[in-house]
Amino acid sequence: MLTLQELRKLKPDELNKEFRRATMSLTEAEVALKTNQDKKSHTAQAYKAYRAQILTVQNEKVEEDAERK
Repeated sequence: MLTLQELRKLKPDELNKEFRRATMSLTEAEVALKTNQDKKSHTAQAYKAYRAQILTVQNEKVEEDAERK
C-alpha cells in the first residue's frame, strides 16, 4: 500500500491501476477470511480504507482540474 503523499503524486491512470490492485487484494482477503484460511479480519478493513483513500485522491484531482478550467 502506498502512502497518501505517494498516491497524490500518481497520474489518474496509475490511480485507477492502484484502485484495481487494492480491490483484488480486498477480494482475496475477504475470501480468505470467509473460508477460514486467514484469521486477520483487520486486513480486509485496511484495504477498504485504502480504497477510500484512493477514491478521495481521485476526487481531489477531478476538482483541481475543474477549478483550473
